[in-house]
Amino acid sequence: MKAQISKSIVSDSIGGDTIVINIETGTYYALTPEGAICWELATASSIEACATEHLLALVSEGLLEISTTLPGTPAAPETVFEKYDDMNALLVADPIHEVDEQGWPKLR
Repeated sequence: MKAQISKSIVSDSIGGDTIVINIETGTYYALTPEGAICWELATASSIEACATEHLLALVSEGLLEISTTLPGTPAAPETVFEKYDDMNALLVADPIHEVDEQGWPKLR
């Protein structure tokens, strides 16, 4: 079974924290230690070692895509990630490309 990161997803690990961002919706996720282990295993193509319910939770949020259907029920989100949507508008903004002839930033 193979897993791949969805096209609209970016992620990074800093110290012991793994953050995953959906750049289309602006929703971001702080993975729990269990979720981070599953994310690392899935992105390294070792998803067989990931708990199925954790994998299903990541797939149900659209963070990962897998090549097969898994039986079972996704884990409760709080066991895999904390979901935030308070910065959606900021994260989906594209100030570099949303410019006119005057450029960016516009000084007043």
